[in-house]
Amino acid sequence: MNKPWKVILAFIGVFLAGAVVGGIVTLRFVREFARDFRPMDRFEPLLMKRYASRLDLSEEQRKRVREIVRTTENELRRLRSEGFKEAVAAGEKMNAQIEQILTPEQRVRLEELKQEMRERWKLERVNRVMHPDRPVGDGPPRMPTPPPPGDERR
Repeated sequence: MNKPWKVILAFIGVFLAGAVVGGIVTLRFVREFARDFRPMDRFEPLLMKRYASRLDLSEEQRKRVREIVRTTENELRRLRSEGFKEAVAAGEKMNAQIEQILTPEQRVRLEELKQEMRERWKLERVNRVMHPDRPVGDGPPRMPTPPPPGDERR
């Protein structure tokens, strides 16, 4: 075999083709799965099905129950949104207060910590979508946090 570069290029080509196809297939399934997993979008149909089958509702009762369920769904959406906004505001207020008592070097590290937390939250959101049956906090093992710069425990 006096042309090993052809074999190497063939392997690289097969690898790249597999990566591209795998990426496209993965994106398609993730989008479909994420679209299907919106608990609040299924709230009314699932609840109405349960009530209708177990309570033997008349047509008039179904209409009235559906109105109540829709009103409750809207209220739950509003509360969920407000609660999230309030939690974010409380976290920002806390960080602003802490930042006031830190040295400039500590402020830089605080910014790094905040960025790490944002990344961790992104991963947790993805894990909730990909593994809805898994209890919260039961995701992949966390990476150990490296010691801060200048720490002698290395």
